[in-house]
Amino acid sequence: MLTEGARSPHEVFFYHKTTALQAVRSGAWKLHVAKGKPVALYNLQQDIGEEINVMKSNPAVTRKLMAAIRAFNQDLASNSRPAGFVDNPKPLSIKAQP
Repeated sequence: MLTEGARSPHEVFFYHKTTALQAVRSGAWKLHVAKGKPVALYNLQQDIGEEINVMKSNPAVTRKLMAAIRAFNQDLASNSRPAGFVDNPKPLSIKAQP
């Protein structure tokens, strides 16, 4: 249930398909990217169906959202770690054998 006047605690949302970033949204703006390059910008307050690409007429918004993507990628790179492995792993529980 939506509450009138409710606000998200997040300033920016990132949309992924598997491991590939597809879009970033902040406020009314949603920027679609392909291979890290901006391809389309939509004002969702005026165009919820994402039919009118306004990227050419809003370069400052595109730059702002691309900066958010760069910051996000830097944060991921600095906070990631390789997968861990355990020598001679043992299960935490034993399931009944059939």
